[in-house]
Amino acid sequence: MHSCTSHTECCTTQKYRERKKKPMGRTRKTYRLSDEVIQLIENRDRTAYPTATDYIEAKLNKPTKDVTELLYQVSMQLEEIKRLVAQQQQEIAEEQKAFF
Repeated sequence: MHSCTSHTECCTTQKYRERKKKPMGRTRKTYRLSDEVIQLIENRDRTAYPTATDYIEAKLNKPTKDVTELLYQVSMQLEEIKRLVAQQQQEIAEEQKAFF
C-alpha cells in the first residue's frame, strides 16, 4: 500500500522518475541538404541501411575507412620520427663519450 497522500500524485511522480532513467529517444528534425547528399542517401545500399536514418546515423557515428587509414599512416610516421630521434640521441651520446 502507498504511504502517499495522493495515489495519483505518487504514480505520476514514479512514472516521471522512470522516464528520466530511460535513454533519450529519437527526435524528429528537418535539415536542408544538397542534391549530392540526397543522391548519396537515395543510392545507399538498402540491404545494409534499410532506412535513410540508418544510413545517416551509421555515417555520422562511425569513422570512414579513409579516416582510419589516415590515422594509421600518421601513427606509422610518428613511430618513424620517434625512432629517428632516438637514433640521433644515441649518436650524440656516443660522440660525447668519445669527446670526454
